[in-house]
Amino acid sequence: QLIVAESLKLGDRLPGERALAAQLGVSRTVVREAIGVLAERGLLRVRQGRGTFVCDLDVKDAAAPIGLLMKMRKCPDETVQLAEVRTTIEVETAGLAAERATPQDVGHLRDALDAMHLFRTQPQQFAEQDLAFHLALATATHNTLYPVLLQAIDQLLSQIIALSLAAPGAMDAGLYHHERILQAVVARRSDRARECMREHLMASADLVAAAQASLALGLAER
Repeated sequence: QLIVAESLKLGDRLPGERALAAQLGVSRTVVREAIGVLAERGLLRVRQGRGTFVCDLDVKDAAAPIGLLMKMRKCPDETVQLAEVRTTIEVETAGLAAERATPQDVGHLRDALDAMHLFRTQPQQFAEQDLAFHLALATATHNTLYPVLLQAIDQLLSQIIALSLAAPGAMDAGLYHHERILQAVVARRSDRARECMREHLMASADLVAAAQASLALGLAER
């Protein structure tokens, strides 16, 4: 509560355990346990010999508990569920990015797309830049929750993107769709950006299905 109320600000060192326990009216053990929990969540950093400091909570720190929950609750139709969630989140993300993106945001999107071109023969690096493009698009909405939501499922997204790239022509298709999305964002055509993202996600789902069928056929032939 002290941190959220900004009585303790980013970079501040917490009082010692004894002083903090007296201030809060609890035992030193309770203080120590609370510091441990907040350090695990990325809100505090304990530096040996120097003290405990308030950190800037990273988006990944905020998304981590959701990501862990997703990993633990595996389901047989995970691919279908992920596709539905992506459509719900990313279609609107594309539209809002087209309305709100700054020149710097557009620069980040171009950087990711340029890197995708550079790695068009290297699936792993291509997939990393593909994900970077989608995260940059979420950031371009200037709604802090969109990057959190995407990063909460980034492990699943990485797996799905990597799987889709096993289908023939997947990287060329990815470049085509990402270029169209970027053009719509640059032109500030929000409806067009939503349409392009929806088409991209549908095409991606088809590629995933094709890759899964190919893998299943390969296993059957063995």
